[in-house]
Amino acid sequence: MATLKFFVLSFLVAITFIVLGGCSNEAQDAQQSTEGKSSNTPEESIDGDSPGLEIERPQQDPISISFEDLPILQDYLDQEIDPQLEIGRMQTEYLFSHNNKDYAIIKYSCGSKICDQLFIAHKGGNVESILVSEGSMLLDYKQNSDFLALLFGRNEGSEVLRNKVEVIDLHSLKEILAPNDVAKFNSFDYPISSFKWEGNSLVLYVADIRDKSYETVKKWYVNNQQPKKTLTWKME
Repeated sequence: MATLKFFVLSFLVAITFIVLGGCSNEAQDAQQSTEGKSSNTPEESIDGDSPGLEIERPQQDPISISFEDLPILQDYLDQEIDPQLEIGRMQTEYLFSHNNKDYAIIKYSCGSKICDQLFIAHKGGNVESILVSEGSMLLDYKQNSDFLALLFGRNEGSEVLRNKVEVIDLHSLKEILAPNDVAKFNSFDYPISSFKWEGNSLVLYVADIRDKSYETVKKWYVNNQQPKKTLTWKME
């Protein structure tokens, strides 16, 4: 009888060690897994010595820009409850270099897909900026000498995407107002299939539909983006 009790007691002790050892290994694995993943906490601090963002450039050093040189972003952060969180959600996209200036987009106030879009020009530490779109996605851009055309999209559900095109004068960093026949394609009302530069003119391929209702735009997409029409926007 004593032998049986000793056997049972030994068995229970062995089981206890196995369970405790397994729990310890799982906790250690979980800790190692957590340590191997970096959080999205930004290095930049609005209270630090050099608050701002870095914009990566291909085969060059990144561009460092202070929020003090970006008043639109600084005003935005001043109104936020958690500025550090908002800085961590910002995205930057380097576009190109032209006439010894670097051009890029800073995306902020981002949701799951869409952001506000700040276009910047940087040269020798000097920064200029202009807000080019709100609540949208940058889909494409094409440069033609001192002109830049930007195509933005704003989704409506999963089947409808409305667009707008912006043209920026790179010399003055100002928006060029669209002529009357193009103006409605500057407001996220209609789809724009594509665009290209031909000389000093921007050629737009747009939806040729009777109205801008959701059902009409959706039907246009179902019909393989047909019919289309071509508009020509000549830069003066």
